[in-house]
Amino acid sequence: MAHNNKLLNALSSTKPIFSILLIFFELLIPAQIATSQNLPIAIAQNSSPDIDQVTNKICPVDLPQKIDSLMTAPELQKAHWGILIKTLKKQTTLYDRDGNQFFIPASNVKLLTTAAALVKLGENYQIKTPIYYQGNSPRLSRLSLIGKGDPSLTIDQLKTVANTLKSQGIKQVETLILEDHTLPQNYLNLTWEWEDIHFYFAPAINQLMLNQNAVELTLSPQRIGQPLKVIWSDAIAGKQWQIINQTRTVAGNPSQGVSIKGILGKSVLILEGELGLQSEPKVAAIAIPDPARYFAESFQQVLTEVGIQVDQLEIVNNPSFNPQDKLLLEISSPTIPELITETNQESNNLYAEALLNLIKEKPDSLDSLKNILQSLGLDPNGYLLKDGSGLSRQNLVSPKTFVQLLTAMAQSPNAESYQKSLAIAAEKGTLSNRFQDTAVAGKLQAKTGTLSGSSTLSGYLDNPNFETLVFSILVNNSEQSSPVLRKAIDSIIILLSQLKKC
Repeated sequence: MAHNNKLLNALSSTKPIFSILLIFFELLIPAQIATSQNLPIAIAQNSSPDIDQVTNKICPVDLPQKIDSLMTAPELQKAHWGILIKTLKKQTTLYDRDGNQFFIPASNVKLLTTAAALVKLGENYQIKTPIYYQGNSPRLSRLSLIGKGDPSLTIDQLKTVANTLKSQGIKQVETLILEDHTLPQNYLNLTWEWEDIHFYFAPAINQLMLNQNAVELTLSPQRIGQPLKVIWSDAIAGKQWQIINQTRTVAGNPSQGVSIKGILGKSVLILEGELGLQSEPKVAAIAIPDPARYFAESFQQVLTEVGIQVDQLEIVNNPSFNPQDKLLLEISSPTIPELITETNQESNNLYAEALLNLIKEKPDSLDSLKNILQSLGLDPNGYLLKDGSGLSRQNLVSPKTFVQLLTAMAQSPNAESYQKSLAIAAEKGTLSNRFQDTAVAGKLQAKTGTLSGSSTLSGYLDNPNFETLVFSILVNNSEQSSPVLRKAIDSIIILLSQLKKC
């Protein structure tokens, strides 16, 4: 069988994103769980600050007092603030509050990861997932898919492969081999909080990823007194979880919500709480415990569905290439600019960790990341990283480091792709619901970050009455909710939009 260029083009043009309609309710994810993604919870995120956005104009000399006055609010006084604001072109410092100190950066870590991936791999790079075969129609003795760490692969792409094999008369595969170099014990980052790892935003990271290693769980009311009905969007993924269902359908409004808890080290979910008889179903996105097994069984199923019999399924961790293997095709990922846009605009943890793995030279070392960042002029003493997504609370970065990075990338050949990857105020990504109906709308490109007790924002602000600014605002150690912290950060950005030359 010849290399299928038509199929290659079809797969390369596919832009797969695992779309989850998340209808999270107040207690679906426990309050203490830290998430570096912009979860669509029921709290409005259009936090337009309560200051005059039109008539106020600020001279640079007055900016420090204006920002300091915001910090005196009773609800903000206990928080730890790190802020550095500079003009992008001349690097004039307009405000510095502990800019050289360490803070937990949350998802602002993705700024570092995506910059390094873009610089090292280049704008035209695509992840190639090869599929090899032995034998001839109608029977193949081997069909091998080699995982390369593409986070964008979807079931539709595997269906395309299956249909191509069918069109070439293949009716039987004696051995279907899936190769994944990542050992199961290395799927998870040990610095992540254990309460997070059952949810989609803290998925297993491996070489064979499908549908973003996540699956939807729907809970629906039944008769009064009955447990909620559990429905998985994908039966192959759902069967990896054991469900302990302690929920109950009640009449009227329930006195409590519904929570999902896991048991550390076990593929067990405990469902607790109540849902009203007339309530809408509740949907959550759950991580798949063994993604390599999920990938393999899903591939086997799509082959079976088109009439191709698979006699034996193998998942291997060591190289499986055989000199007699012939290349059937390569599934190509989107380009690096597209991958980093998904990473930054949607704060996709899986994509961030996959990008980090791509630039690692050793599985357990971040030296290659450090070397790339140092080549951009970043002080290696200005950060300490434990992951590529920001989910770890052991990450430490200074505002100065983020400003250095953003400045360097603005001056690099990759400036346009990097800046386009960021969320845009009131328009795109995790900033789409912030700064609506303000002067900042469309003029702020930045990366958000959220962990319980922490909120962060770093990026660029185009002020047509002043200059383009580069900034980093990191807030830690607060007892306040994320909306309160975001509103305070947004108030600072509004002040920056009011700067004028004086």
